[in-house]
Order: sequence, then C-alpha cells, then structure tokens
Amino acid sequence: MSRTVTDVQRNAIFRMVDEVMAIMRDNKPFNPDSGVFGRIRSSESESGYPGARYSFKNVEIPPASIEFLTESNPLDYSEDGMQVPVVPIHFKLDFGPSIYGITEEILKERLDLADYWIDWDGTRQEGNVMPPAPGLLMKPYRYRARTHADSRFPVDVEIVYGLPTGDEPKYMLSLMFLTIERAYKPVTSDDRRRIREEREQRAHEIFSKPEAAK
Repeated sequence: MSRTVTDVQRNAIFRMVDEVMAIMRDNKPFNPDSGVFGRIRSSESESGYPGARYSFKNVEIPPASIEFLTESNPLDYSEDGMQVPVVPIHFKLDFGPSIYGITEEILKERLDLADYWIDWDGTRQEGNVMPPAPGLLMKPYRYRARTHADSRFPVDVEIVYGLPTGDEPKYMLSLMFLTIERAYKPVTSDDRRRIREEREQRAHEIFSKPEAAK
C-alpha cells in the first residue's frame, strides 16, 4: 500500500540523491560510512573482482532498499584487473511500498535532469517518458543529467512510478524506485587488449625516435 512521504523522509531522500549525484557526476569520493545512506546492512564482494555491493538501512525510510555498487574502473585498461581502481557505478533506491508526494517534476528539478536520454548505442532520444512494460502498472522515465561546470562524468537516471489502482485518483502516481548510474561506455576484454596494444605501440614509436635516445 502506498503512503504519503513526510517532511523528514523527503529531506532524507533529497540528502541521499544529492550525495549520489555529487559522487556519480562530480567525482566526490564515496564514503559508505558517512551516514547519508544510513547504516551499512551488508557489503558483498565477489572473489577475483574489485568493488562491492553495499546495502543500507535508513531509519528515516525503513521499508526502503538502498544499494550502491562499485566496480573496477571501466576507463582503466590495465591487464591486471585486480590492480584497477574501484569507482562508483550504480545506485538504486527502492521504496518498497511506493510513496506519494515526490513527483517527477520535483526530482527532475532537484537532480537537474535534461529533456532527453541516451540509449545503449549512444543515440540521443528526445523526451523522457518510456512505454511501460506489458502487464505492469508502472510508468518509467529516463534522463541524462545536465552537465555542470565541475562535472566529471555523464550520468543516467531512471525514475519509475506506479500507476493508480483501485480507488486512487487517476492523476496520482506513486514513486516506486529510482536508479542513478555513471554512463560508462561498455568495454569488452577485446577492447581492453586493443587499447593496451595501441598504447604500447605509441610508446614504442616515441622511444624509438632518435630524439628519445639522446
């Protein structure tokens, strides 16, 4: 059953998403012990892979599921993946029972989101409303965050609302969950090998020049 968000809960949510945007977009260091996300419920990592999946419990919004994912830096093409720095990748805030009182317009202004989104192959798509999945009472929105003067990375945001059911007014949408993630270009193992080879070749060409030997 959906519930109306309180002022205390709204402030906790805003602090959280503001912090995530600063981390994802502006490269603010991620500190899981800061208390902004709540208390760490669990921290899981997979053997042989850098990074971890953090789960938090926030007393202001106790039913919510809060997750933050870190992984090896996709922009680092080092051969030894375990030596690659860990960076923030993905954040999800799932409210459990959805909430009323935080509209798409409010979040769009708060996070400074643009009127378009970028699909998987880099194509710009105008508008934000996505078609709901068949059979699901959901209304998803997708965005690319606007670039600021101190922005370091592009960021994608997805916000999903529940459609009215039963006696709820037809105009009422309840906020179900949102995700915020860095828009890294997918890199395959072949890409890493090719880029390493290109770097090694450039380095070889530089140091093979007569000037480099003097």
